[in-house]
Amino acid sequence: MNLDLHLLAADLDRKADTITSDVAGDLEPWAEDVARDGASRAPRRTGRLANSIESFTETRGRDVIAGARTDVDYAHFVHDGTAYVPPRPFLSDALRAASRSDAPILDRIADTASEI
Repeated sequence: MNLDLHLLAADLDRKADTITSDVAGDLEPWAEDVARDGASRAPRRTGRLANSIESFTETRGRDVIAGARTDVDYAHFVHDGTAYVPPRPFLSDALRAASRSDAPILDRIADTASEI
C-alpha cells in the first residue's frame, strides 16, 4: 500500500510538471500580445520606450508568471505619472485589454488541468 502511494505521488508530480510546462506554453502568445499592445500604446518621443517592451513567461516552481516588461529607467514615471505629468498606463491598459479576451487561454488551461 505504501509503495502504491509513492508511485501515485510520483505520477502526480510528473503530471503537475507537464501541466506547468503546458500552461507556460499557452501563455507565451498571450504575453506577446500584451507586449505588442503595450508598445503600441506607449507614448513616443524617441521610440526607445516602445521598442524596449518585451514579453516574458517564467516558471517558479509550479507557478507560471507571464506578461510584458521594459527595462527603460524612466518607464515608471511615464506609466504611473509624476506630480507634474499625468499617468499614461500603457502596460496596465494593454494587460486589462488582454484580460478581457483571455477566455480561450483559460479554456486550454482548464482542459490541461482536467487531464489529471
